[in-house]
Amino acid sequence: MGIEVGNNMIKVHARVLQPPKIYYAARRIIDVRFGSWNMQNVQFFSPGKVEPWSWVTMGPQFNVEKFLPWVQKLSRFMGGLGLSIGNFTPGKKHFCAQATQLEQVFTHYAGLGVKLLLFILESDDTSTYRTIKMLGDIKFGLHTVCVQGKPGKFIPQGRQRNDPTPEDNPQYFANIGLKFNLKGGGINNTLTPGALKFIEEGKKTMVVSYTLHLS
Repeated sequence: MGIEVGNNMIKVHARVLQPPKIYYAARRIIDVRFGSWNMQNVQFFSPGKVEPWSWVTMGPQFNVEKFLPWVQKLSRFMGGLGLSIGNFTPGKKHFCAQATQLEQVFTHYAGLGVKLLLFILESDDTSTYRTIKMLGDIKFGLHTVCVQGKPGKFIPQGRQRNDPTPEDNPQYFANIGLKFNLKGGGINNTLTPGALKFIEEGKKTMVVSYTLHLS
């Protein structure tokens, strides 16, 4: 066809933009470094309200009583972020081998008036995750957050390596709190005035977002 492919790729000039400063409650400014920042001793810009809520352990070996201290600790931490978390209804242990069994779980909690369900999953099975989101978002109108119920990469000091409860370090709790707050109608943070000036000026701009952790 007469097509010739060159050996050199096109060179595109680029520049690194300075990250914007982020506002939390009381107009506290947090500096961004390398795409991340520390939420220590801060509260949400606009706290949401999540009540009532509950949690579900998804695994044949998971014991609800074993997870209760972890859930209580998470609840206190999110309250410290300013989230109006309220009391949670008692958790339940469910092992759902089929999607129809998951639907029974949602029917149970919807009847209790629960607004948000925290699912502690035994594995990273994507089919279970998709079913939870479909039932919560489409059929029952319940907010859902999913976490892994097994030791993560970082095991806090004093924990046994076979401890099935999720991580309990502040950074992990803060990540969960961000999701809870948004689902409760809150605003996690905002940018300082003028941070999006290049967009406000009406210039052609493409904004790209990428996330590693869906919940």
